[in-house]
Amino acid sequence: MFSRIFFILQLMKIIILIALFATPLFTLAQSKVMRELSNDYPDAFVLMFYHSSLNMLNMDDDPDFARMIRDIDRIKVLRIDKEDDNFRKADLSALKSNLTDRGFEELMIIKSKDYDIGVYILEDDDDIEGFFLLMDEAENFTAIDVLGSMPVGDISQLVEKIKDVKDL
Repeated sequence: MFSRIFFILQLMKIIILIALFATPLFTLAQSKVMRELSNDYPDAFVLMFYHSSLNMLNMDDDPDFARMIRDIDRIKVLRIDKEDDNFRKADLSALKSNLTDRGFEELMIIKSKDYDIGVYILEDDDDIEGFFLLMDEAENFTAIDVLGSMPVGDISQLVEKIKDVKDL
């Protein structure tokens, strides 16, 4: 029970970071990738945050936080236990191919000793339309789908904040 609460608290920390620094998003292609992943792994742990629940996370009434989440519609997190759900490197490669087949481009990769994070964007001309995070850890894999918008310039801050998060 304690480990599940700890996981949820850690995941909320990640969700807040993503809500703070995500790029403009709201595309059918992005949602379809997550929907397919959810269908492939029905036993995965799922969290969904809508705009109203993101607002509730701003208990200190921080105006910067409020500004950053203002246009976030929802965040969906799918956490897959690699052993229990038989998630292998080939599955991660297939997911990356699925993203690129749908027009996503790999923006950056963040590597640490405990995890790798792939950041994917979907662009239409010069406009970013979608954003997807793939977090690969030793025992788990987490996909994070954010729908909404916020300033594109905050991506670098997102990367720095994710690097600072320990024990994902």
